[in-house]
Amino acid sequence: MHQERVLFLPAISSEGERIVKADLWHEIHSRFKLRESKKSIARTLGLSILTVRKILRQTQPRPYERQKLESA
Repeated sequence: MHQERVLFLPAISSEGERIVKADLWHEIHSRFKLRESKKSIARTLGLSILTVRKILRQTQPRPYERQKLESA
């Protein structure tokens, strides 16, 4: 069986942090669909394996939302 090797570029964009995060989400999901292990994805992208697992649980890219602090 012939297996094709696919290489990905790092997820870097000049259009702002929101785009970078969406690109990273797509990158992780694409690699996982190509049967790359979570550990390998994390190592290649310089992320924690816990971060990769968290992103794979998401059904769509979500922007970062900061929690509001309650004032006393």
